Amino acid sequence: MSNTKIRSQIKPLRHECVFKTGWAGDLSFAEIHANLIPNINRLLRYYRRPEGYIPDLLQIGFTRLWTDLIDNPELLTNANRGDALRMVLDRCQVPYFIRKSLKREVYLDDLATRSGDPDMFIIEGFEGRYYKDHSEFSRAVDVRLDFEQVILQLAEKYMDSHEHLIALYYVTTTVKPDDAASLAGREGTRKNWWLTAFVKPIREEIAQLLGMFVPTRLNWKKKFIAGDEGPFWQVVDTYKGRQQSNMVEVLCGLVEHESCKSMQKRLNKPMHTIFMYRRNAHEALRKAYNCSA
Repeated sequence: MSNTKIRSQIKPLRHECVFKTGWAGDLSFAEIHANLIPNINRLLRYYRRPEGYIPDLLQIGFTRLWTDLIDNPELLTNANRGDALRMVLDRCQVPYFIRKSLKREVYLDDLATRSGDPDMFIIEGFEGRYYKDHSEFSRAVDVRLDFEQVILQLAEKYMDSHEHLIALYYVTTTVKPDDAASLAGREGTRKNWWLTAFVKPIREEIAQLLGMFVPTRLNWKKKFIAGDEGPFWQVVDTYKGRQQSNMVEVLCGLVEHESCKSMQKRLNKPMHTIFMYRRNAHEALRKAYNCSA
């Protein structure tokens, strides 16, 4: 082999340290930095890192990557470009003093963009945690005062009824139902009657006096009568599209309170078929109105 050929195969030594990478071969750290920096910038903004500190975060991330590469030069040997980006991103941790300062800073531009009313936001909630705790404490005091007023009012109302007073005691404390029924003289088989005749009305009266919302179960018929007819006609249109005329007739009969016998005569179907149609109709309407049938 000639000296010229040998010399042509000799590559000059690089004056900087190079590292093996899985996506571009041997690269210096400056080349790795230049290769990854555009995507890292985009990822930091995508993950909502504070934009004012992004240059510092990049310096922290690449400095930590350089330190790890010095300790382990084979770190990027089997890594593709996405893996390398993740390594840098994991090392771009926001320092504690920055996180602490961000908790105390609110940018009006961000508030105007996201909430639409920065002034109201600042007036209502930017005073700090002290005012939040104070608000919770005041609300707890108000609730306690309301309960005391309600208990006093009911105690005066039922002063001559021992069963009602024990029911009030049972509702507003943690006493067990057996012990409360025994105090009311309604132990044993009479406990259920006492719970229904005295405890339930007392509980409802307390809820009414406190202005609490008492949920009521509305079935689809009550909603239909109240004027919410949209889901019903959607179900009817669905069965019309399937060309199931019997189900359409059953649905119309349900809203007219038609009996099973009348529906059987009108459709000329066996009774068990009418039962099946009505059951399927109730199920479809229950799902349409999102309530119990």
